[in-house]
Amino acid sequence: MKAVEPPPDPCRAGSSGPAISSGGAPKSPCVNVCQMDAASGWCRGCARRLDEIAGWGSAPELRQRQILDQLPARRIELQRRGLWLGAVSNAKG
Repeated sequence: MKAVEPPPDPCRAGSSGPAISSGGAPKSPCVNVCQMDAASGWCRGCARRLDEIAGWGSAPELRQRQILDQLPARRIELQRRGLWLGAVSNAKG
């Protein structure tokens, strides 16, 4: 499997933790583990696609929330395939 480097997440530039945009926008799901799964097109650290990573900082809050809503199912699939590199969460919500 070939790893593809994603573009820098504009929400993470110069930051050591998840970014918070002014106005209460959602935090970036980036965890600084950037390795793309070529088969699914998802980052193995945050489960976003390249276009979602690149466009996060300029995406409207609604779009950011739509992306965040898709991530749990993607994480489960990456975990099932033994590819998940992000944090393991047992929290339900």
